[in-house]
Amino acid sequence: MLLRSLLTASLILCLACTWCAGGRAAGCGDFLAAVGHKPEGLEFTGCEKSLRAQLAVLQAHYQVRGADAAVMEEYFVSYSGMPRLRFACCGWENAHGGYGKLTNENAEEYIVSMCSGESLYSSRSEWFLIPWFYVTVEFLLEEP
Repeated sequence: MLLRSLLTASLILCLACTWCAGGRAAGCGDFLAAVGHKPEGLEFTGCEKSLRAQLAVLQAHYQVRGADAAVMEEYFVSYSGMPRLRFACCGWENAHGGYGKLTNENAEEYIVSMCSGESLYSSRSEWFLIPWFYVTVEFLLEEP
C-alpha cells in the first residue's frame, strides 16, 4: 500500500513538472548534433540545468580552438542569425548581448551564443592566439 502511494505521488509530481515546463520533454545533451547543426571542429563538453533570467533552461556547452573560431562564428551567423563577436573590455562576446536561434523538427527553439574566455587579444587577426572560444546552446524549459 505504501509503495503504491509513493508510486502514485511520483507519477503526479512527474506530470506536474512536465506541465510546468510547458510539456517540453527535452533531455540535456548535445543539442547541435540532435538538430543537425553541429559543425566539424566544435567539441561538446557537457550539459546542465541552469537559469536564464530566472527561467529554467538546459545549457549545452561546446568549445572550439581560437584558430577555428572565425569559421565557427560564420557558421552560427549564417545558420542561426547570431550576431558577430565584438571585443569588449576583456574578451570577445556577441554584439549587443545578442544571440542566434535554431529550431528543431518540433518547432522548439534553441538559443545560441559564443564568446572567448578572458583575453587581451583585441584583434580578430589574433584569434589563433586565444586557446578556446565557447559556444552555449540553451533550451528553455519554461515560457517567459
